[in-house]
Amino acid sequence: MRCIHRLLLAVLLVMVPLALAPLPGSAAPQDNQRVGPSTLVVLTYNIRHGQGTDGQVDLKRIAEVIEASGAHVVALQEVDNETARTDGVDQARVLAELLHMDHHAFGPAIDFQGGQYGNAILSRYRIDETENIRLPQVNAGEARAALTARIRLPDDRTFTLVATHLDHRDEANRLAQIDRINRRFSDDARPVILAGDMNAEPGTRELVTLTEHWERACEDDPAFTAPAEAPTVRIDYIFVRPADRWEVRDATVIEEPLASDHRPLRVTLQLRN
Repeated sequence: MRCIHRLLLAVLLVMVPLALAPLPGSAAPQDNQRVGPSTLVVLTYNIRHGQGTDGQVDLKRIAEVIEASGAHVVALQEVDNETARTDGVDQARVLAELLHMDHHAFGPAIDFQGGQYGNAILSRYRIDETENIRLPQVNAGEARAALTARIRLPDDRTFTLVATHLDHRDEANRLAQIDRINRRFSDDARPVILAGDMNAEPGTRELVTLTEHWERACEDDPAFTAPAEAPTVRIDYIFVRPADRWEVRDATVIEEPLASDHRPLRVTLQLRN
């Protein structure tokens, strides 16, 4: 009987490490991903359809930048979906697969080269619903949109992430687009994050108008976001509302000069009860 007990014990000692080991092909969670369900790492990144400053289109390189950031949710701009210039690839889906993110969404702004071009959201947490909001233009210009996703955290609380890219040429268009976003969310008491390439610098009418309705998550961050090789302007932002539902823990512009013509902005937020 003692031999049987010893045999069982030996088997258990062998099995426990096997049970704790990661499955083949799976990666152990990184330290920056071992965050409580109310703490959220958010990244906004204009990826220029994956084309770097060296002229090469390389989604794997973009994925590596995102992976290193430890982001739980990502707002992407200038994303191709089955266009000729990027070989018919669904870039949001490919990035989600490379990052082992189970949830993603794409929101088109324009039809382009047999496919579409717009914004995307990647998430490690479940997306309950999405909406693609077409943004207005008062003057001629490229159509713009805002992609929204209702995301459910592991503790079952939800928030909305909005990924957008405002007009890059016309201030009147940007102001009209900001007004549309503000009217959509100004009466919503639920927690919302707005992230993207606003194509407007601090102190402009556009940013003043935004901060009347949103709390800027990186108010004191001095870093510029574009152009990536030697940044001289800050045009990429993350905003939150209502202000009393969010605490900003950290805000960093990642020093990445190659993968795109913008640098990504990473913000760590605490969602308050």
